Amino acid sequence: MANLIWKKQLSVGNLVIDSGHQNLIGMINSLEYAIKNKDSSELLRVFEKFCDFARLHFKDEEKIMQAVKFPFIPHRLEHQYLLDELQNALPHSDPQFMRNIARDARALWVKQ
Repeated sequence: MANLIWKKQLSVGNLVIDSGHQNLIGMINSLEYAIKNKDSSELLRVFEKFCDFARLHFKDEEKIMQAVKFPFIPHRLEHQYLLDELQNALPHSDPQFMRNIARDARALWVKQ
């Protein structure tokens, strides 16, 4: 799978949110690289980092969206779905499960 690349059209016009999205895209690329290379220790390390960062980013993004009165409920549901998937995957450390998470996270940007 080709790396995700940050493009100007992915910008939401908020430096904090855009920076977070760029970091998440980089981590998705790192997840896919570790999966492709069957590097399970790197996969787990990046996956844990991705989980931690996603939680913080989603919380910050939702605060910003609320502050500007953006109708964020549908977007919040996407966040919650992904966080639930991440929470379910962590105890298992299952590469296939993590591959599915990377695919779902990638889909958030590819569909735009």
